[in-house]
Amino acid sequence: MSVLDRPELVPVSLGYCPCEGTPHADGDTVYLHPELSMSGGMAAQGAISEASTLDAYGNLIAIDEVQLQELIAMVWIRHGVAGWTFLDDLGAEIPVTDRNVSRALPYAKGGRLVADKADDLYGAVVTAPLVEKMDALLKRLSTRTPPPTSENRATRRSRRKPSSTGTTDKALPAA
Repeated sequence: MSVLDRPELVPVSLGYCPCEGTPHADGDTVYLHPELSMSGGMAAQGAISEASTLDAYGNLIAIDEVQLQELIAMVWIRHGVAGWTFLDDLGAEIPVTDRNVSRALPYAKGGRLVADKADDLYGAVVTAPLVEKMDALLKRLSTRTPPPTSENRATRRSRRKPSSTGTTDKALPAA
């Protein structure tokens, strides 16, 4: 088996057929690449970065989950769809292009199903670097010595005792 031999495409059944004459009794099928391409992976990393807020040191402090969900779904649809069974009014296959994908897969008519399946296929691989960074950050934070919150023997300063020299023991002159 060559590195160029890839596993078969992953089918996602839509459960309906919008084609003229409804030639697909069981509904149309969208096919996803079993693995995300390099450009798809980089686009997904860019989506994660765009939805992330970093502190001054480059550490992740927040992710806008709604924005990330929107951006990552667009990446999955754009880079994951490899083919489909959609036919035009004359019975010819509709080519898979960015514009056709956008028009043929609205959210409620297959887009969500396809994005969910793509998330199952690609999500863990794409988020692995983020998880590794978070694990490293948590490890660094857990090994730091926290600042003292209460006095203890090691941090308590002792009060200076009065000097025992003769000048401190003398009584003040009477007035």
